[in-house]
Amino acid sequence: MRRISLVFAIALGCSSSSGKKQDAAVTSDAAVDAAAASDGAIDAAQDGSPDAPPDLPRDNNAAEALTPSDATLPGNSPFVYIGGSNEIRVFQLDTVGGRLFPRSAIASMPPTIPLGGLYGAIDSKKRFFYTLHDVPNTNRPDGMGPANVAAVSALSINPTTGALTYLNTTPITLSGAAHLALHPSDRTLYVSVFTGGAVTALSVNLDGTVGSVIDQETMAGAKALREAHQAVLDDKGRFLFVPCRAGGFVAQFKIAGDGTLSENDPPFAEPASVMRASDAGVPGNIPLGPGPRHMALHPDGKFAYLLNENEGTVTVFAYDAAAGKLGAVVETISSVPTEVATATPEWAAAHVLVHPKDKTLLYVSNRGNPSIDVFKIDLATGGLTRVQHQTEGVYFPRDFEFDPSGKFLIVANQGSANPPRPNLLGVYRIALDGKLTLTQTVDAQAAAQYVVMVNLP
Repeated sequence: MRRISLVFAIALGCSSSSGKKQDAAVTSDAAVDAAAASDGAIDAAQDGSPDAPPDLPRDNNAAEALTPSDATLPGNSPFVYIGGSNEIRVFQLDTVGGRLFPRSAIASMPPTIPLGGLYGAIDSKKRFFYTLHDVPNTNRPDGMGPANVAAVSALSINPTTGALTYLNTTPITLSGAAHLALHPSDRTLYVSVFTGGAVTALSVNLDGTVGSVIDQETMAGAKALREAHQAVLDDKGRFLFVPCRAGGFVAQFKIAGDGTLSENDPPFAEPASVMRASDAGVPGNIPLGPGPRHMALHPDGKFAYLLNENEGTVTVFAYDAAAGKLGAVVETISSVPTEVATATPEWAAAHVLVHPKDKTLLYVSNRGNPSIDVFKIDLATGGLTRVQHQTEGVYFPRDFEFDPSGKFLIVANQGSANPPRPNLLGVYRIALDGKLTLTQTVDAQAAAQYVVMVNLP
């Protein structure tokens, strides 16, 4: 059992800018409840302790405004990090009741580094947290150049409380960062730079701090990395893939022992466009073309699933894991049901993941038609069959993540002032067939840009 204090006071000091995985399978609600009753998963709930997570009737669609809690949860309850604005908010997930308990909220950077978080990553030993954000550009001769540039900050993780302490920041000369990925060696970070059109490699020092830029690629063959949207590593850290929205392709790189990049052969793969000319006038003046945004590699090493933002489609590629290359297109299907897309074309598909335990399940988030869509994967062909179009508790799902056990999924709904949208977190229980059931909706009380979950030692 782990007890967390009511509020964490964290002093952030500027320095120079110089899983244990759960083996339990996806389970049904009945199985979870039976297990909790039989093995005393939450001792406090059974002995009537005042610290026990409450089990009260509630409306899951009504957002809860949570305050820091000292409720006692099992020692393996995952910590949940929600990033955005200038904060990383820390929660802990009750994996029996499917509820979040706030632990702390901290500024992800000191006041001199005021701009918000975009994506986060944790090292394999669960000691350090890395967050991608923007910083003011201090090198603007004669006022030229972007006002802000991308940067990565390192924070240390308290192994007991999950709290974060700022370590350092390294800026990148280009603007408009989008995503970051940490190499399995924990020694290199890869950042996709959206506005600047590049993928950048940064070293990671032995003390966990972010080091210097060691490589920056702007081309894949004859194609510029226009609107580079994600950095996707294979599980062995030998290859890097970069979906480029405006470029209309996925760049393919080989990774050297020192973390630097070189083009694979071929240097890019392209999804087929299915957008009709009449779809060009969708909200936001989305350009023609698929608009590759995020991609998931299947753990079997045979298929890759590319989510196309502009068209709201999923392209299934054959994949050669040994060579790190995308091959022929298996199929391209709508990320939302046909009847939904026909009424309102999906123009802002966001994120895609294969389930961490059940490799026959694929999950996709859609923002234009707010939903999480669940697909069944045919392991022989790679083809997809829709299982669920979940709209309950979904508003503008920019990011989502599974808990380490694979029993729950948390969705970060990104808020905005115009149009007015709330920053909400949706917690979902995953059934044996992959379908989602909403268990809680939480007011994030700050921008909900991304979600990262981890079981700490």
